[in-house]
Amino acid sequence: MRRLLIVALALAPASCVRQDAVREPVVGQWVWSRDDATLLTEGRAERARLRSAVWIGTLLRDGHGVRTQLGISPAMVDDAATTLVIRLDDSLHPLVDSLSTPALALALGDRVSALLHAAGATGGHATLQLDYDAPVRLLPRWAAVLRVLRGSRLHDRPVWITSLLVHVEQRDYGRWFGGGIDGHVLQLFDTQVEYTDAMQRKVERVVASAGLPCAIGVGAFERVLAGGARTEHRAWLPWAARAMREGRVDALWIFAANRPYHAMLSSVGL
Repeated sequence: MRRLLIVALALAPASCVRQDAVREPVVGQWVWSRDDATLLTEGRAERARLRSAVWIGTLLRDGHGVRTQLGISPAMVDDAATTLVIRLDDSLHPLVDSLSTPALALALGDRVSALLHAAGATGGHATLQLDYDAPVRLLPRWAAVLRVLRGSRLHDRPVWITSLLVHVEQRDYGRWFGGGIDGHVLQLFDTQVEYTDAMQRKVERVVASAGLPCAIGVGAFERVLAGGARTEHRAWLPWAARAMREGRVDALWIFAANRPYHAMLSSVGL
């Protein structure tokens, strides 16, 4: 989850494989600002079950340690079931690479606990989503740290992580992260993964192969690229909505970036 997105839902575990039954859509919005909170309120006027995932802070490298940057208060969305999002900044890569797994888990666990305390969420239950764009070479270490945290500081709550396609396409992704998380949110925006039929089939294949509960993150915004081309983040939405209804993914998360998205959801029947 890069600062662009992310989050995880308190969902009943379900592997990302196709089911015969049509499922009730589960749709949520990440909230990283006051403007995002306003969009969430507007969305709930039409979709009372719209979920929320609130960025409560970021972990950053501070020399040989970790420091916190506060995000926004969960109270801003007035949602007792909100998911809590903690971003792990790219500055942490050297620590993930160099510290032992126990030392890294201790350093990150202390700071995660501090952010949960600041957010008034120390009693467990609320889902936590850890948003870290780990380099591929660090994925086994990141997975090992998550298993330690799951057995200690985070034993009392569901834990989801964000993922990138380059992560999930690793042959051992499911083995690395299985047992350490409740699921992952695959980000399909700002990751240079543009929609094509071939890319859709690849996403379906690697997500199913990983065998982990998964949600899909779609951006409501577009960017102008070098040379004047534009991203097509929204092109993933029809497939994501269909895959969710068919039980191939657990949920759809929208990264609004202060852009209205409610007509976008209506266009695919959500």
